[in-house]
Amino acid sequence: MKPQLIGLHHAYNSRDLGGYPTADGHHVKAGRLFRTALLHNLDREDLQLLNERHVTRIIDFRDNAEVDRLPDRVPESAVYYHLPVFKEDETGASLSTAKPMKRLAVDYQAGINWMLTAYHDMVSIVSAKTAYREFFHQLLAAGDGEATIFHCTAGKDRTGMAAYFLLRVLGVSAEDAREDYLWTNVYSAARVRMRLAQVKAAGGNEVVAYNVRHMSAALPQYLDTATRLINQQYGGMQSFIHKFLGLSNDDVATLRHHYLA
Repeated sequence: MKPQLIGLHHAYNSRDLGGYPTADGHHVKAGRLFRTALLHNLDREDLQLLNERHVTRIIDFRDNAEVDRLPDRVPESAVYYHLPVFKEDETGASLSTAKPMKRLAVDYQAGINWMLTAYHDMVSIVSAKTAYREFFHQLLAAGDGEATIFHCTAGKDRTGMAAYFLLRVLGVSAEDAREDYLWTNVYSAARVRMRLAQVKAAGGNEVVAYNVRHMSAALPQYLDTATRLINQQYGGMQSFIHKFLGLSNDDVATLRHHYLA
């Protein structure tokens, strides 16, 4: 299924999770759950669009430094919630391509290994657990007709895992949730080209370009690292939903009632 973009002119990788089918014949409601990348550059029309779409919650998974550097623009309809998954960005999304870390210029595996660590941490460390639990708490608190938009810097990793967790909680198959994760590569292609152009302009070598390209992508092995750890440490997604995300059976039923049609 091709996800629908939500029409923001000054944000990328901004799309609706609506339409994904569940195993029991339902589908995720459109217009209730939006994922995106940065929201710092929204103009008046973008803000009005979010107002018209009844966005009442903006969930920001970035760290403190990312937020201070590029604070969100928030529509009048919404309350802003800062839920940092990491104390410091582990994904490299906010990394300067003009002055990258030295190891990214000498080791072709540095970028991929960096991302694999980040995906390991997103399903294991305390700050990630706290952030994602509060994310679901806010989704439970939203009323009928209210929409939530959640994001990080690239809308790829911290946001991608939030979307993956959410779709699985709602009963969407692992295959469809994985497909949603991979659509980032289509909707973020322009951003990747921009980052690679910045590397070239700054005189970066081919090793830096290789690492930036792989750190800017939503690669299957990144998600596989997280799901493999979920299976190893929790025995599968259902146990992870209860023990890591902190959702009871009643919580799951409530979420499905609110967000499925």
